[in-house]
Amino acid sequence: MKQEGHIVKSYDEEIRDIKNNIVDMGSLVENQLKDSLQCLKDKDTEFAEKIIENDNVIDKAYNTLDQSLVEILGKRQPMAADLRTIFSAIKINKDLERIGDHATNIAKRVAVAEIVLPEKPSRDIINMGAQVNIMISEVIKAFLEFSDQAAKKVWLMDRQIDEEYLGILRQLLTYMMEEPKRITACTSLLYMVKDLERIGDYVQNIAEDIYYAVSGEPLFDGNPDPTWEAILPKKK
Repeated sequence: MKQEGHIVKSYDEEIRDIKNNIVDMGSLVENQLKDSLQCLKDKDTEFAEKIIENDNVIDKAYNTLDQSLVEILGKRQPMAADLRTIFSAIKINKDLERIGDHATNIAKRVAVAEIVLPEKPSRDIINMGAQVNIMISEVIKAFLEFSDQAAKKVWLMDRQIDEEYLGILRQLLTYMMEEPKRITACTSLLYMVKDLERIGDYVQNIAEDIYYAVSGEPLFDGNPDPTWEAILPKKK
């Protein structure tokens, strides 16, 4: 959906900066998750500590962008498509920050691991994480394109993530029942796979916001988001 240009050039630049900053935030959390999965694969506790420190970079980027978006709302008082772009950016920025927190949680689990983690579920978690990272990349593209159909495609991808989550969950519970000495190790993996499942949910939230911002229609079964309802024009 192509948006028309503005008379005020600096306003166009601000809208462009918003999109670029969302891309930057997306890249930060993608790398955070990628690195966390790599340190899990390598069982690298030293690398995990560095990843944990990087969460401060994500938090700083979130706060900077959030303040910028609020200032633009107050200064420009945008209408129509611009308002939807800025409003969705505010919500997406927050969800990306939360994704960064969950990615960091995985590194935290690796950093304190003093046990041998089961190979099969660890490998499955790493593969699941790679698919989640693809979702993050695709949903950022959907925002840049302001495409409801691209957002819907990402939204549907979460179904596969949920299925993998349940499969790994059953696998870990079986390990714990068959070999009680693995309970501690499997518990760590349970937390990790739950973090990935939650990241998938946040990406799905972002897809819903993009879809609603573009089309004015909810992408889920149920009542529309009341926050969006407050800025959308009433249908005749």
